Amino acid sequence: MPHADADSPLVVHMIDELPRDGAEMLLLDLMRHREPGFRYAVVCIIRGGPLEEEFARIGIPVIIFGRRGKLDVSLVLRLASWLRRNQAAIVHTHLFTADTYGRLGDRRT
Repeated sequence: MPHADADSPLVVHMIDELPRDGAEMLLLDLMRHREPGFRYAVVCIIRGGPLEEEFARIGIPVIIFGRRGKLDVSLVLRLASWLRRNQAAIVHTHLFTADTYGRLGDRRT
């Protein structure tokens, strides 16, 4: 797969955590067959998990934010800051927790 450069658009896949379950395995499969010409990152809202190593093997960085409690207002601010700083072009959320925090943290929505 051709390597994306630093100017390539960043696609962020946001998910709750990375156990070996359905949505997480689907995300891994998506990243194995990703489109060239983009940079990719996986953001975990709660924690990582067993699939972190698989993402690392295929060259996808995993960023863990570590939600602090059920309602973590600071997480919204941390996500918004990270998305802005890394100039995320696309934010694709998976599962309820990531959907909620991702929508709040992505100021473009």
